Amino acid sequence: MTLAFEAVDQAVQAVDQEVQAVDQEVQAVDQEVQAVDQEVQAVDQEVQAVAQEVQAVAQEVQAVAQEVQAVAQEVQAVAQEAVAQEVQAVDQEVQAANRQVSHSALSELLAILLELGLDVPKDPRTLLGTVKDCTVKEMGQGSYYHFGLASAILITPN
Repeated sequence: MTLAFEAVDQAVQAVDQEVQAVDQEVQAVDQEVQAVDQEVQAVDQEVQAVAQEVQAVAQEVQAVAQEVQAVAQEVQAVAQEAVAQEVQAVDQEVQAANRQVSHSALSELLAILLELGLDVPKDPRTLLGTVKDCTVKEMGQGSYYHFGLASAILITPN
């Protein structure tokens, strides 16, 4: 019987050793689970921090959008004023054309207005509607063009 007890005792010792080994494995797994839990908590904290940063950036974007809208309104007001000034400049240009301003002076004015972005012709002749087609008659050693009586009367110097 001693042999049977010894065999049972050995079997119990083997089971005890296996139980200890399983306990050690369980402890190792518990430690790994705790480490993973700590990592999850750290990631959660990082996610919360990023969410707060995103919220702050969203608020900044909203503030910038409001500033852009205000600037756009200012630009629109300035543009409207500039257009009014340009219209006034064109009106003055037309008045100058009616006052017999030289073509060279008018050409310089048109160049300035073009640089400002106005839709005006480059050449004073286009602005003033100078006739391009004319009937010229060859007479003797020269040429003759009849401007008309009305234009001759209206253009007479002061």
